[in-house]
Amino acid sequence: MAIFRKIHVQFWSDVFIQSLTPEQKFFFLYLLTNEKTKQCGIYEITTRHISYDTGYNIETVNKLIEFFENAGKIVFSRETNEIAVKNWEKYNGSRSPDVQNLVNKELKSVKNLKLTQWLQSGSRVPPLSKKSLREEPEQEREPEQEPVSEVEGEIGSEKVKQIANEVWKDQSWKEQICIGLSLNMDELKKWLAQFNSSVASDNIPGFNKNQYKKMSRGWIISQKSKGTTIETGSITKTSDSAPLKRL
Repeated sequence: MAIFRKIHVQFWSDVFIQSLTPEQKFFFLYLLTNEKTKQCGIYEITTRHISYDTGYNIETVNKLIEFFENAGKIVFSRETNEIAVKNWEKYNGSRSPDVQNLVNKELKSVKNLKLTQWLQSGSRVPPLSKKSLREEPEQEREPEQEPVSEVEGEIGSEKVKQIANEVWKDQSWKEQICIGLSLNMDELKKWLAQFNSSVASDNIPGFNKNQYKKMSRGWIISQKSKGTTIETGSITKTSDSAPLKRL
């Protein structure tokens, strides 16, 4: 076990990190630097241990884990108490032959092999609370997806409005977005109204709730990173910001 972990200086300027609350930043930094971490990016740790180290109760720890799972940054196997951190090599990678040998050795000790597959491929998987990663490959089922409707030409304001209204009923998603982007519900509603207008004339085949959630979050992060703010239901640019561009 290494006696230290390095964090790149660009960690704090990362768009995703900047979108997090102080609590989420601290938790993600903990996942990268705690004493259980391994060079391969997959390590064993229990929620109780995390709770002891961070001072958060188990419920808060589980909520934070779920947040980063939904964001595609980690996968946590509750059956083997192993966690895989995406982009681990970005923060702790090394070309040293000794380090590479250590990584290969550590990967052989991983209990949940699908964590290794996820980390190496960068593929996203459903949260393990809903689907176990220990299933055999031949028994694995694809995550359930919404039926894809055929859409030709522009999505249209009515289609966007329909999907937006359905998404707005998802209280858990709204709370996660507000926490992750440091918004209140009123601000989120105004941002989404602007997003709805921006995509109504786009041609996005099979546009559905999942796409709406993913695209709207990315769009808000992009706008905020340009220094734009939301006021009285409209977007206001700072004096030195570039013109807004549609994603």
